[in-house]
Amino acid sequence: MSDKRKHGAHLDDAGNRSSQSDAHRLTVSNLTRKSFVSQSALVNILRDIRQNGLPEVQSRASMHRYREELAHTETSYGPLMSSVSIGKLETEVINPFAFLSYICEESTRYGELMLKTLTEHGEEPLTIVLYQDGVDPGDGLVKDKARHSICFYWTFLEFGMINLCHEELWVAGLIARTRKAKSIHGGVGELTYILMEQFHPDNGNDMLVNGVVVKLGGREMRIRAKVNVIFADLPALSEMISAKGHSGNKFCPCCQNASNTLVRHGSTPLHQKNRYYVPLTETDFSKFKLHSNASLRDVLKKLETLKGITMTKGEFEDLETNVYGFKWSPRNILANARFGIDPADSIHFDWGHTYLENGVGDAEFGIL
Repeated sequence: MSDKRKHGAHLDDAGNRSSQSDAHRLTVSNLTRKSFVSQSALVNILRDIRQNGLPEVQSRASMHRYREELAHTETSYGPLMSSVSIGKLETEVINPFAFLSYICEESTRYGELMLKTLTEHGEEPLTIVLYQDGVDPGDGLVKDKARHSICFYWTFLEFGMINLCHEELWVAGLIARTRKAKSIHGGVGELTYILMEQFHPDNGNDMLVNGVVVKLGGREMRIRAKVNVIFADLPALSEMISAKGHSGNKFCPCCQNASNTLVRHGSTPLHQKNRYYVPLTETDFSKFKLHSNASLRDVLKKLETLKGITMTKGEFEDLETNVYGFKWSPRNILANARFGIDPADSIHFDWGHTYLENGVGDAEFGIL
């Protein structure tokens, strides 16, 4: 038997045919059997080791310690992360001033993209995109979703659509267990407010007014920006801005007269009681009346006023559900003048989730 038949032909990383022993192939294939890791992740890890050598530490405890030390690196704007404690919830939030100061200096590729972006847009403030979604790192078939978490991400709109397809440009600003997040006063809306405060704090160091000074291309430049795109599917958006969403007869935060056809037991859809309202099943979009920035601010101001008027809890909730489509919150990010969000212009729907996750696409794939 020839060596070629005995050992088998093999293509190495350069695409050249080589001969490898069965023992060698078994060693490589066994890499994924001791602990689960995806094939793409394993390839990236091995490639990194080839380029940069084996790290000096391999234990989980050491890796965790190194991550903790990196996450709390001190910058001229303070540590990269700070602790947040509300009731039973304890988590950490990233400091965008410290992060941008650090990443622009330490990451060549991020620094080059930021330099290009600032050069193209001159003195104009950048637009921060804020995104929120739920993540479940555990088994999707497990009934108890104890590890399910709420994650907030942010980036800059001016990086461009092609660049924003890469997850490396999305900063994980805040992560919290879903159960604990929804148990605190204000729920997810409170976490959204806390994250917004990182960009627009009340200490005078505002991202839009003063910005953050970073080192780019051998010189100091100033990044000025504000949050003006809030991006998520409808349930997540409703949590972030205290809209009623699916639980309200006025379910859409962008519409003044959209009526939910899926109402609570014993309730009558608004479009069946008043011709001003239009059911969500209506295909003639011209019948829907959209909110403007002014009209949305007016809704939130009216709720604030009504909260101080004597009425029962049921009466007030009826106004929230059937008239305004928003829940009253003392820390609604859309009503905060310091944040300066344009309410109607800032709300954007994650259509991938809307159609594919429990949406039309999900139903059609199921039928197929």
